[in-house]
Amino acid sequence: MSERMIYIRVRKLTLRKLGVAISLHVFRGCMETPIARFDPRNIRMRQLMLQHRSPKSGTAFYNLAGMIEAVLRCQDTITDLRRRTADTAIRRDRRGREQQRRLPTRT
Repeated sequence: MSERMIYIRVRKLTLRKLGVAISLHVFRGCMETPIARFDPRNIRMRQLMLQHRSPKSGTAFYNLAGMIEAVLRCQDTITDLRRRTADTAIRRDRRGREQQRRLPTRT
């Protein structure tokens, strides 16, 4: 199978399965990020699978995976804080008296 046919088949397959045609370059990158995210100690696997000569070739994907993990942790923290503080809020009525009211919880 020629390189051109591999390219065409990957685009057709991703269009059919994912709803969007993905180039071979992007498809390879999509493989690197999960490896970096879920098995970061196994950098050699990525290098061998994609036939990179240097481990530095995928550094951007490892950086991206680290950023994804940081964002997910931050979102968890914000969600937790909202749950703890969103139960009640104090507001003032027209006469300036404080009233407590229950806030809607976000799910």
